[in-house]
Amino acid sequence: MNNLPQKEFPPVQVGEIISSTWNNASGKESETIQPVGEVIQEQPCDDLDSILGKSINQSMKEAKNKPVPTILWGDDGNGNGLWYENELAVLFGRTNTGKSIYAVQIAEHITKNLNKGVLYIDLEMSMKQFQQRYTSKDSRLHVWSELLKRPEMEKVEWALDNPEKCLELLRKMLDTLSVKILILDNLTFLVNNGGMKPEDVKLIYSKLCEWAKEGDSILVINHTPKIPPFTPPLT
Repeated sequence: MNNLPQKEFPPVQVGEIISSTWNNASGKESETIQPVGEVIQEQPCDDLDSILGKSINQSMKEAKNKPVPTILWGDDGNGNGLWYENELAVLFGRTNTGKSIYAVQIAEHITKNLNKGVLYIDLEMSMKQFQQRYTSKDSRLHVWSELLKRPEMEKVEWALDNPEKCLELLRKMLDTLSVKILILDNLTFLVNNGGMKPEDVKLIYSKLCEWAKEGDSILVINHTPKIPPFTPPLT
């Protein structure tokens, strides 16, 4: 087969399949180009009967038998909350408005009062900065629940410039710790400092939505664009 003559094939147009066969009798190679129609994948048929065949009253009766999601934060005492289990929530605001401090308070509430594990991913502050923030004036360290995990992300900077690597790392951390609650602080850092592109963040959001549907609870911290201070018009 190594002695077969080499041949350059013409460029294949969209919608064509090129095939070649070797004829031992003639010692020549023949080729055929066959047009191929557009391949349309069959879409799964929606079960419309299960969607439209029930009245709203029947659907409410079925929903009543499902477990009520736990309120992770913001319980007003009347069954209303700001963040529930199995939900992707976004906490956003301007820079230096206390978002990270607020998010840490949420994490501490969940670990100490709800007795649930939390993976807190801090992409901005080093562990030394975090320690200084939560050390009293008389040098006493704040004591956290052992259920709160805050890895030193500066040691894994190699994963912060690629959305696939970042997601893979987050997923591995959650599974290794057997934790279902993730607080990510913050996605803006990945673009401004991590080297990702804005479209990469869309991919991460999409994947986090999938994780929430599969049973994870995720809180994402994000910065709003900087807005110059308001200057009243001259009169």
